[in-house]
Amino acid sequence: MLPPLNILFVENDEVDQWAMERFVRAQSLPYKLHIVNTIEDARACLRKDQFDLILLDYALDTGCGLDLMEHTGRVPVIFVSGSGTLETAVEALRMGASDYLIKDPERKYLPLLPPTIQKVLERKKAESEVIRYRAHLENLVEQRTREISSINEKLKIFMTAIDQSPTSVMITDNQGFIEYVNPIFTDAMGYTLDEIRGLTPRCLKSGKHPPQFYENLWKTILAGKIWRGEFCNRKKCGDLIWEMQSIVPLKNEVGDITHFVSVKIDDTERRRAETELKRFTEELKRSNQALQDFTSIASHDLQEPLRKVMSFGDRLRHSLGDSLGEKEANYLDRMEQATQRMQNLIDDLLAYSRVTTRARPFTSLDLNGVINEVLADLSLRIEETGGRVEVDPLPTLEAEPIHMNVLFRNLIGNSLKFHRPGVPPVVKIASQKIESNLWEITISDNGIGFRQEDSERLFKPFERLRGKSEFPGTGMGTTICRKILDHHRGTITARGVPGQGSTFILKLPETQSP
Repeated sequence: MLPPLNILFVENDEVDQWAMERFVRAQSLPYKLHIVNTIEDARACLRKDQFDLILLDYALDTGCGLDLMEHTGRVPVIFVSGSGTLETAVEALRMGASDYLIKDPERKYLPLLPPTIQKVLERKKAESEVIRYRAHLENLVEQRTREISSINEKLKIFMTAIDQSPTSVMITDNQGFIEYVNPIFTDAMGYTLDEIRGLTPRCLKSGKHPPQFYENLWKTILAGKIWRGEFCNRKKCGDLIWEMQSIVPLKNEVGDITHFVSVKIDDTERRRAETELKRFTEELKRSNQALQDFTSIASHDLQEPLRKVMSFGDRLRHSLGDSLGEKEANYLDRMEQATQRMQNLIDDLLAYSRVTTRARPFTSLDLNGVINEVLADLSLRIEETGGRVEVDPLPTLEAEPIHMNVLFRNLIGNSLKFHRPGVPPVVKIASQKIESNLWEITISDNGIGFRQEDSERLFKPFERLRGKSEFPGTGMGTTICRKILDHHRGTITARGVPGQGSTFILKLPETQSP
């Protein structure tokens, strides 16, 4: 059972009030009447209660019923008046009244009231449904508008990304007919969008690929899979271009393929660089082979005459014995010294070439053990010079053992050799880890030093900062050291101060893995 209608009845005529109440009771109408006499009382009721309908007398003692209209909100209003005219009714309806009834002395308008109320409430319900439906539609339209706006914005971003992409992009339908190419494609291939739209990628075929190549491509993408590979295409001008290409099938919501997107990167320069690299690699192999051949020649053909010269000189010295004159003895001494220098030079050149031509695998190597071996070999020189070598703990690295022995033998040997007259050499070796995979090892001495501007000359073949008569040698020792460091993906630099000493700084990776 529905609750009674809550009706506000604004009427100052007590007879009309009584007649309304009597009619409602007599007809057993489901109305709950709230009767007030004035506009002010009606306003008060509207502020505190909810009403389904307002019955409003047009002419009240306290004012015109129209004065209440601005306070009724969306509550339907039926004007009831005995003094109204057609103009009054029109004005009331214009102000928002739902209907208008004329009171008559015999109260014949009362039977018209229930159907009028029913009609007004049904119209109100219909209007509410329309308003609700309109609001629903407006919400749907607003939501759809936002979705379309969002889609358009994403589409705009997507198209901007494609247009400004540094890679070539082509979009075709599911039959392979071209619908779009971006500016990079146009720049690379020479075709404008208008020229190539509606064509198929067959217009780009270079003739470099067999039919099976294209069959496999189509088989892959028609199965809904991404195809990746290298393509040779032909530009509009006829030039060939190699491209790394990915072709992606696009599917709709039911899984049907609607388009294909091709993304291509110009691979021509990489292939050219790869070809050049292969050529350089072959040249390097030939150079290394030539170097190995030279090493073989140097180790036999060059050293054999030297051995004979030294042997003949030694025989001559022994055969002449005491009859060897001072002048002849001087000649023999100079010949033997020159021969020994030549032998030392050949030995150093062989050592330099063998850094790479006869390199052995890298192994985990404790440098403390290497230093101990080197110091044992140099013990006589240390004793002769009155020097000492101070060594801090050194790391374990991936290195070639023989190379490390040669490296530290040269550097420590130089520190012992190039000491100041009357000053015993002091050599200090220290290390520290400066990066996650990089160690720094320093070898410092208190020797004769050098000018800092000459530091790079130390590593050039046959460069000498001092004369042969003062300090013998070939000028290849530190050159070999740098070659060894290069082979170990490390570096070597030097600092020096004349009359104070020098420091060699080695930087070596802990592991040789790339």
